[in-house]
Amino acid sequence: LYYAAWYGHRSCVALLLEAATRAQAAQVPLSQTSPLTNTQRSTGTDSDIDAIPSLYLPPPMMPYRVYGHNYLDRTSLVQVTIGHLTSHYKDTSVEAAPAVRLRHPLAGPQYEDRDLHASPLLKLVMTATPAVTSAPYSIPLPIRDQKIVFSFQVPSPSAMSLEFSLYPNFGTKTIGRATALPRFFEHLQNSQPFTLPILDPRLHVIGEVSFEINVITPFSGVKLEIGGAVETYWKSLAMPVPGASSAKLLSPRPPQHGRALGSAQTSPSNPTLAVASGHSLTHSSVTGSYIYVTVQVTRDFHPVVFADWKLPDDHYDLGVADVTLSQFQSLAARLGRNGAVSDTTASPSQWAKRIATSMVTLQDLLRTVPAAFGICLELAYAPTRVRQRHSLRHQLDLNDVVNSVLRTVYDTSALEGHIGRRPVVFTSFAPDVCAALNWKQPNYPVFFASHCGETSRAPPSATALNTEDVHDHRLWSLDAAVEFSKMNNLLGVLLDAGLLVRPLPYSRTWALLMPCQARVPSLIQGVKDFGLLVGTYGLLEDVERLPTSASAEANGIDAALHDGVLTYFNHKQRGMQGL
Repeated sequence: LYYAAWYGHRSCVALLLEAATRAQAAQVPLSQTSPLTNTQRSTGTDSDIDAIPSLYLPPPMMPYRVYGHNYLDRTSLVQVTIGHLTSHYKDTSVEAAPAVRLRHPLAGPQYEDRDLHASPLLKLVMTATPAVTSAPYSIPLPIRDQKIVFSFQVPSPSAMSLEFSLYPNFGTKTIGRATALPRFFEHLQNSQPFTLPILDPRLHVIGEVSFEINVITPFSGVKLEIGGAVETYWKSLAMPVPGASSAKLLSPRPPQHGRALGSAQTSPSNPTLAVASGHSLTHSSVTGSYIYVTVQVTRDFHPVVFADWKLPDDHYDLGVADVTLSQFQSLAARLGRNGAVSDTTASPSQWAKRIATSMVTLQDLLRTVPAAFGICLELAYAPTRVRQRHSLRHQLDLNDVVNSVLRTVYDTSALEGHIGRRPVVFTSFAPDVCAALNWKQPNYPVFFASHCGETSRAPPSATALNTEDVHDHRLWSLDAAVEFSKMNNLLGVLLDAGLLVRPLPYSRTWALLMPCQARVPSLIQGVKDFGLLVGTYGLLEDVERLPTSASAEANGIDAALHDGVLTYFNHKQRGMQGL
């Protein structure tokens, strides 16, 4: 049941729940531990382990804190996906094309029908030039997983070229090659798909390779400054204090996804050994209340506060990206929504209600809301399907959009000085936006928001993307969301609480059999085992059923969104050593 829910196999979840309703006489309580962690345990018996004296060291009095995260300084990050992340993923009406398609005589039964454990016959080697942190990437063919992502850094994307060379699995003779010249990447849009022919030495087409490219350029003007005008977050790994009966040593956690070298390193990481419970918990300085604000960018690259895809104009079908700042302000004045009244006595939830009906610039909002209140900025970026559905005209460059938002946040913080060190958290339902926000700056944490392939009953905003808005592999399952967040070094994920308290579709009979938190064994802890924080949104009844990290539950959520306020719980209330 855990794995079916983790990987987004909803039909399997439904079958398992239906089977559980027919087995009421043989109810077995589900473990609250994560099966992902159980696979890391030693194969020895408890008696064998207890006979070995404990040799572990106690956790440090002050765990190492990692301030900020890796970011781009002078180089650009290039993410190449073999296959199409934004293709018709799991759409039964459209057959997904393989990432690498070979023609006869290379393609045949001996190529396609080989056993899963048999050695591949061919391999595809990708080489990028010039690249700062790139080595040749080898892909065995045929590709079992249609989505393979490679990341590397280049000094200038405009001079980049890619080579895809086809070799026998054991040998160095070139069978074929496809080349993407720098001209291919002029005016590149985020996650833009490409298909190249593979030519043999006689220039015959012997196959095709499909891939997508996303380029994140550096953002100038940021630096890691502890105690300066900008509030820089920190995170650390903490362990529960082992009790008297905790004499078990668990194997270290496996290494996470590798990150590209050459980026600015903000602080050394601390590898931690999970003791007794097998769970390492991530703690951060992100605590307190954050007003949830949806931000979009106008055609002339001014971030404004507006939480819908279409502007409230009955005469035209326009989005925020279709108008300039002056046109946006003129519409706001005509509708009487051009200002948020300043009130120093208002609570965060009262501020959230006022902001929800306002159409103001992000700069004015940051200057109006008291600096003591944190701000959670959801950056909305309309994908192609949303623009087509609402007849929106313009798609702005992703790097320019993110740069304009970051520049406004940094400029406002610099003007306010030390007294204006406002806590800021970024989030977005667009994966490429989250990656760009995190790689462009080291000071503010980023959370990836996702419905994980489900339909949320209470989305945080009208701009929250679902599988009908974009066919993106990264938005389909919890596993994909966690993998993407770890690959881009995000602080955490923001999930629908309904996904964590029950698998969908919902079984009323199963609800009567088991406590709500036990219907899927510890999806929350499964996410935390990857070093990520877990935030939630959705119906209040679902959020209230989840344990919090401030309680005694080890697998509690770290944040919850309610009434327009995202509240991060204080980990210090837990009995954790060194915090």
